[in-house]
Amino acid sequence: MLEKYKSAMKKMDIPKELIEKTSVRMIQQQKLLEQTNRNKKKPYLYLSFACSFILIITIFYTIHNKSNDSIILTELIPNGTIQTVNVNDGILYFNNLSEEADNIKVNQNFGIPDSLKKEWTKEEYMSYLGKKIELSYLPDGFIMEKESIHVYKNKEGIIKSDEYYAAYTANENQRIELSVRKGKLPSKSYQGLAKESEIKQTKLSIVYIEGLNSYQAQFLLDDIGYYLSVENITQEEFIKILYSFFY
Repeated sequence: MLEKYKSAMKKMDIPKELIEKTSVRMIQQQKLLEQTNRNKKKPYLYLSFACSFILIITIFYTIHNKSNDSIILTELIPNGTIQTVNVNDGILYFNNLSEEADNIKVNQNFGIPDSLKKEWTKEEYMSYLGKKIELSYLPDGFIMEKESIHVYKNKEGIIKSDEYYAAYTANENQRIELSVRKGKLPSKSYQGLAKESEIKQTKLSIVYIEGLNSYQAQFLLDDIGYYLSVENITQEEFIKILYSFFY
């Protein structure tokens, strides 16, 4: 029975620690059952208790897992935008900016580079960042359209600025863009224009540009600056993409 239990639990993707704890409990119940049999008492009560114990743990774990799968707590509007969205471990404020306001965002100063190193590979750049950067969640139908790396050095060979850029498209209207920079935010700043959101105690700036049907977010996480922009995808999909960087 114990081996069948372990086999069944592995198929359910339940943590090894929980399986082992329950196995120990089953062994204890089995010993109690054997003692009961030696005393010529019916074991059905103890067997029923052991099975119920396993069932309760399995149900609890399944419910717990399902609750973690739902990252968006606020009910969203189909093809619309909710300005305040509650999520697991945070709250998101979607600041509605006009297209004109988007055009006046302050560009961060890259400085005048003394040289441009073009030959860096993606693996070299990710090693420089100290973390592999990729979209772990990508809506159906999207493929990478463009990817580029720019690293600026001074005459002494010291890196003064850098940026990783990737663009994904699903059709002529749907687009996802990601920019990454070490130590600071890439390209643009929403400082003073957007109320701060938060995921897992990390501050974010999120805006919605109605005229472009675009969601944009920027944040610093583990000393890496992120700028995420999407066009013509739902608010729910945008949140899922954004949330994937934190898990």
